Amino acid sequence: MYVPLTCNRACLQWSRPEFHYYLFTRIYPNTDTNPDFPGALVINDGARDLWKDYYIAHAAKKTASADQLYVKIIDQTVVLMGNVETASADDVAKLEGSGFTANKLTKTAEPQTATPIDLMQMVQGKGNFKIEYTCDEFMNYCKGRTRLKGAPDTAWVEEESSASETMHFTGYTRGNDTEVQICASGTAGQSDWSGSIFVMVA
Repeated sequence: MYVPLTCNRACLQWSRPEFHYYLFTRIYPNTDTNPDFPGALVINDGARDLWKDYYIAHAAKKTASADQLYVKIIDQTVVLMGNVETASADDVAKLEGSGFTANKLTKTAEPQTATPIDLMQMVQGKGNFKIEYTCDEFMNYCKGRTRLKGAPDTAWVEEESSASETMHFTGYTRGNDTEVQICASGTAGQSDWSGSIFVMVA
């Protein structure tokens, strides 16, 4: 089975200071004006703006806002990875010229990514909450679905997604007991939905 060359996404799970250092000292310098990756500069400028806003929120101790901005930084990095993967067209040397590490190009697909586990919630008020969970290294991104507690299976709504192990849910009705499940997607497809976690939206 043919498997396209992709960027290794392990860096998305690093600590925030380590990830910041990696992007600003390796990835952005190698992709900003590199003719091999047209469009990268625009993507990177958007990410740099998010980093500025993140540190402003962090300094002001606005934890919820900082967390939401960091998830956007992760998502922006995934967009950059997609740009690099498309432009590289299975050329390992070209892809690694971006600073990212290439996953192996083989005839065997990656294993199916596992179902997310260890779901934890944090209610943030104003109809917002976040769910943290644990995924394996084969996860590319996750999706979330919600329904009111006790609602039928036909009531599930899929709206949120995240490329990290944190997913933010915004604009929910306060006072509702909301059931949440998470699934992971990878090269080999989508995992099963996780067990449910119930959030009393505040």
